[in-house]
Amino acid sequence: MTHGEDTQGGQMMKPFEIVGWSTRRWAVCVLVAGLLAGILSATALAQPSNDFRAVYLNNGILSTGIGLDGQVGIGGTNYDAIGRITLGTVQGARFTTDDDNKPLIFTYPYPCGNFGVVTVRIVTADQTNDLVWGSGDGEWVDGIEPFADRSGRYMIVGRWRHPDTNIRVDQVVELVGAYARITWTITNEDVETHQVGIRFLIDEEVGSGFNVTTPDYVLVPGYFPVQNDLDLQGGLVPPYVDAAPRRTMNAPILRWLFKQSGLTIPDRVVISQFSRLAASLWDFTSIPEMEITDHAIASYWNPQSLAPGKSRTIVTMIGLGTSTNDPSGRYALDTESPGVVGLDASKANQLSPEEFTISASVTNYLSLNSLQNVAFEDVSLAISLPRGLALADGESITKTISTILPGEVATVSWRVKPTGEKVGELTYRVYSTVSPGSLSKSVSRTLIVPMTAKIDLKTGFQMVSLPFAFDNADPAAVLGLEQGDFALLRWDSAQRRYTLVNNVRPGEGYWLRVNTDQTLTLNGAKIAGDAFGGTLRLPLPQGWVQIGNPYPYPVPIGLIRFIDTTQGIAISFADAVQRGLVRSVLFYYDTTPPAGYKLISLHSDPSALMMPGRGYWIFVDNRNLEMIFPNVVATGATISFPTRLSMAPVRWQVQFSAQSEDKQDATAVIGAASRAVDGIDLYDMPKPPAPVEESVRTVLIAPDGQSALAQDIRADGTRRQVWEMVVSAPKPESTVVLRWNGMQSVPSSLRLKLVDTEAKVTRDLRATSSYTFTVGASGSRRFQIVAEPRGAAGLRITSLRVTRTRGGAVAISYALSDSASAKVRILNATGKVIQTLQAGEAASRGVTNLTWNGRDGAGIAVPAGSYLIEVTATSEDGQTARAVQPVVITR
Repeated sequence: MTHGEDTQGGQMMKPFEIVGWSTRRWAVCVLVAGLLAGILSATALAQPSNDFRAVYLNNGILSTGIGLDGQVGIGGTNYDAIGRITLGTVQGARFTTDDDNKPLIFTYPYPCGNFGVVTVRIVTADQTNDLVWGSGDGEWVDGIEPFADRSGRYMIVGRWRHPDTNIRVDQVVELVGAYARITWTITNEDVETHQVGIRFLIDEEVGSGFNVTTPDYVLVPGYFPVQNDLDLQGGLVPPYVDAAPRRTMNAPILRWLFKQSGLTIPDRVVISQFSRLAASLWDFTSIPEMEITDHAIASYWNPQSLAPGKSRTIVTMIGLGTSTNDPSGRYALDTESPGVVGLDASKANQLSPEEFTISASVTNYLSLNSLQNVAFEDVSLAISLPRGLALADGESITKTISTILPGEVATVSWRVKPTGEKVGELTYRVYSTVSPGSLSKSVSRTLIVPMTAKIDLKTGFQMVSLPFAFDNADPAAVLGLEQGDFALLRWDSAQRRYTLVNNVRPGEGYWLRVNTDQTLTLNGAKIAGDAFGGTLRLPLPQGWVQIGNPYPYPVPIGLIRFIDTTQGIAISFADAVQRGLVRSVLFYYDTTPPAGYKLISLHSDPSALMMPGRGYWIFVDNRNLEMIFPNVVATGATISFPTRLSMAPVRWQVQFSAQSEDKQDATAVIGAASRAVDGIDLYDMPKPPAPVEESVRTVLIAPDGQSALAQDIRADGTRRQVWEMVVSAPKPESTVVLRWNGMQSVPSSLRLKLVDTEAKVTRDLRATSSYTFTVGASGSRRFQIVAEPRGAAGLRITSLRVTRTRGGAVAISYALSDSASAKVRILNATGKVIQTLQAGEAASRGVTNLTWNGRDGAGIAVPAGSYLIEVTATSEDGQTARAVQPVVITR
């Protein structure tokens, strides 16, 4: 089908000749040749009826359409087409053919029903109207149906009015690179104020045929994969929602953007069963326990008051998650890349493809006002790559495009290769400059590069995993080293000590020592099992276990599962924590100076990644447990997750880190939660075994006086609590810096202080952020962290009295609520200090009396006038208090 042709009754029609906008009915239909026929033939048993008309756009990447009239018949049911929106791919992502000619909205390329429907809610003084945009409840403005730009590549414009309320809603759908940008401009043309809002509902169906309903993989940042109703409002609205036919970071992915420059953040985003969301044009009550088998997404922009003649604009964008787009300003810039770079299973030390494509496109916006349209010339695009990525041979950093006409999108690409220097999440950036005007912007995107069999090792011990299976699993054969040139150790939970490793297995973590910095190629490495379509199971003994990601790609910890072998039931990580089978925190050893333990937490971030090649500690409370690592980027067994952990969130927490020279331990955490108890419970975390090499170590002593903890969360409440903490250094007489963060989470009603029980020093944790000390011959120091109601011991100047005596002197009397060092100064009217009576001397709790003789620091009588008596007190734990009183000197 060619540009400018109209379809009606399934037959091709000669296009209308357009003369202005007075033509009653016209449409431009643009589809890739064979696309429509291809989808029909794939679903021949349920072809739609042929009595509808629609207007389409196609920019070569996406295609979108708006229904004009008639109905679409699917599965024996007829659905109205007028005003409905459809969206799908043409070429889709440029780096793959996997998403060519695929639907993003159910029934694509047929706009119909509630599968892509805009609701206009109009609230008047008398009633609430929920209306489908474009429906017969209203009328096209000036009788003009939605129309496309002449090229059929960029824009569909529709203007619709509800005559009963005189609310007009103009809708513009633009194809901006790999996204459809939808703009609604709501205007009150009435003489009375009305409230107007918009809901947009889509039945996402990524990649399937129009008559195939499949439960897709829907992901909201910070949440588990959505399996039940999810209703996010206000500040909980996410930056985007992704949907894909499988768990993948590559095509096809639908992404609905909510938080980005130039977009209007919705008041509410709901993910639920399509049949339930579509049952009403607006009202919906979510049921968190309700399982979803056919995902739909609705965004709400709540009604706002519009006075007569006033307008409101709402902008949203839906497109491909393989692209990152900046639509702001005069033009749009987007960049596209695989989310994950492939790995050749037969050659683990090579990436497949060894090179991949990163592309960037510029869309020159088209305005209905032709005077505002300008052709871009000498468009420049440049790419900046991080360590771990490099341009392929023959590629240049900068690419140029001679001309981009209004409404056109132009694309450049770079061939890029991983260097192996860095794996995991890598972020690149694309820069653009267009003329006239030298308008510049940039956009960044993150992709994941897998680990290969080449590994970089540092001298000494590091905690690692080797995410491959090996033909010969003997450590010396795997590493290609002589026995004396390395050591490979693993924690034995039964013996509670480190032992030598005889065989290397995927999923296990180790301490590996080498004698020199070096890069090794692991011998005989191959992907463990089926990283892209299966799972891997790891038996777990009770206690501390060293584990590792068995795959060369990062795995979100929220996707890990466990099996209780006594029951044979697979459960999520969250459920395993809730049942008391495992703890929710994983510890790893970061070799970046200062080297030491760090942590990732399921409770804090279920999307936190287990990185390949890194070893982790997990604490197991149950004997009969196996850990299941999910496949990396393809379909696996169905996983049912709660939306969030059912544990009550921690109300406040403070993290302590101790550093001595190039070693650090940042794993001591105290805090409070409403459901926690003061004894040991699921909120508490045992301390992992010490590193093989001597290091700094922070240990919290549990209330039982015996258990060593990394995290001690107590019952919430405003009362006195004391945590005991021991800090050890690698060597005696070492200097240690103890730091803390997180005080902003502590309620203002609580005062926290650090007490050095040996040095008899106290520090207020709000007033300071670190404490430096030197350990003695024992190599350790004991501290108390005290939380108490602020009113119980806050430093205050309870009174300050200033009186003139008969001899012309000034009597000063102040009282402190606790012992402190005190400064008493005399200031003139400009704030200059002219005399200091106390310069930080110790002052006891209670009343202190002083006398000022009316002279300055040089002993000269001060002139008559007004002066200030300032008292500043500082406690030994850093609290401060200040009071000021005026005094008048006469001569």
